[in-house]
Amino acid sequence: MSARTVALSRDARVAAAAASVMPKGNAVDALVAGVLAAAAVSPVVLMGHAQAIVAGPGIGIRAVDGRARQPGLGVPRPRGFAPNEEIPDAAWVATPGLPGALAALAASFGTMTLSRLASVASELAPASRRDILLRVGQAGPSALCHPAIAEELIIAAGRLAGGLLTPRDLSEVVPSVVACIPDHGDRVATAQVPWYDASGAPDASVDVLVVADSRGAVAAACFVSIDADIAVDIAPLGIGAPRLAYPVRRGVTRTTPGVILAAPSPIALAATGALHEGSFDYALAVEGRAGLTVLDAALQALRATGELPDEKAEGGSTLLAAMQSGRGVASLLRRLG
Repeated sequence: MSARTVALSRDARVAAAAASVMPKGNAVDALVAGVLAAAAVSPVVLMGHAQAIVAGPGIGIRAVDGRARQPGLGVPRPRGFAPNEEIPDAAWVATPGLPGALAALAASFGTMTLSRLASVASELAPASRRDILLRVGQAGPSALCHPAIAEELIIAAGRLAGGLLTPRDLSEVVPSVVACIPDHGDRVATAQVPWYDASGAPDASVDVLVVADSRGAVAAACFVSIDADIAVDIAPLGIGAPRLAYPVRRGVTRTTPGVILAAPSPIALAATGALHEGSFDYALAVEGRAGLTVLDAALQALRATGELPDEKAEGGSTLLAAMQSGRGVASLLRRLG
């Protein structure tokens, strides 16, 4: 990896894929390539969520919301499962937000095509998963509506399997790209995704990726852990679906189809000097289960002292931090845990 770029993940394959595109691309390209690489090495990532925060010259400060959605659009409310009734795995499958989020990142702030980034990542995928990754690279979230893919998804997670997923779910999930307003402190300016403290986020483990390039851009992303439990194994596509949706239960108010499902958002940016054209010094993220607790503690320490803590994070989590200097040289700041 060049000393002028940095890409950090707990999985060396993800970090390497991200770093490999930065000689020709930027930090956003690296972020997209890295998350796609995670989807290549793990069957469960593609059908999950992805969130990102990016900043730099020509970008500003932007967040992309690719959290999963509750399925069930366009069909009547099912009767629901009784209290003592076994709930089939298909009922836990949500509408994935990751493909749309990555497409939005690449189109809005990247310099390389999504197709090219998917091609880089697909080299890590087994043959059974490579085709769907390449299709996502070519068509973004619309790839999931391709008849050969949509049919398998509905068979695995639709009504006949006891799930809620519908063709309309696959066609209508749209990520959002929003501006972030930084919080200016005495020592440090910070930025987080606007929904970072949304209530209802489960205590779930996530994986993260942080990157910085030599042009002054930094970026962080979080997504479903590559070790997450698989609710439904969609073997013909080489993928699996994580447990993210809320099954319909008899006598309980139904979670509205299409609503965004809360997810941990342990990603942030920080700057120790004046902000110029969105130029932040740090991209920060926490992998594991402690999430915002560890991130908040790190940001508090940074605001108080101008430095990140160097003790181990709690709860089996790891704080990853990438830094780009005022001269545009990116370097690893710290990895804890």
